[in-house]
Order: sequence, then structure tokens, then C-alpha cells
Amino acid sequence: MLSPGFFASRFILDVELPRLLGPDVDKVLPMMLKRVPVDGSWNLHSVDTRQIFTSRGRCFTETRGPSRGRFALELTTEIRRRVLSDAA
Repeated sequence: MLSPGFFASRFILDVELPRLLGPDVDKVLPMMLKRVPVDGSWNLHSVDTRQIFTSRGRCFTETRGPSRGRFALELTTEIRRRVLSDAA
């Protein structure tokens, strides 16, 4: 779950990201929890080289009511699609 706080954490940058973005990891789906600029103005530490999940261009905190439910459904659908395609 990506957020400005995520990229401000030394633990995330030093421990978690190297594990998540290593050469043998292909099952990671970064999800934008809070808006993070993906226009090159921030160092996203290569997370932006992977597809970052949003719902209709919105991060989770930008959704309300039914849009929140749609975000969750689209996210679980994408996770399921990736898991099933790996199993095939």
C-alpha cells in the first residue's frame, strides 16, 4: 500500500522494498493507498516500474461510499486474476 509515509520509512526503503522488488519477485501488486506523484518528481525506488493499482485513476483515500466498494472489488479481482494466471 503506497503512501507518502511508505516512502519516508527507512525500514521500508532498506528492508521491505529490496525484498518486494527483487529479481525473483513477480507477484507484487503495489496499491496506491494515498496519492503519490508518479510524474518523476518523487523517487519511487523502482516501485513505479510495476503497475500501480488504482481504481479509475483514484487512490483508495480518494474514494467514498460505493466507490470504496468498487475499489476493493477491483483490487480483489486483479489479485485473483494474477494468482490464477500464475497457476495456469
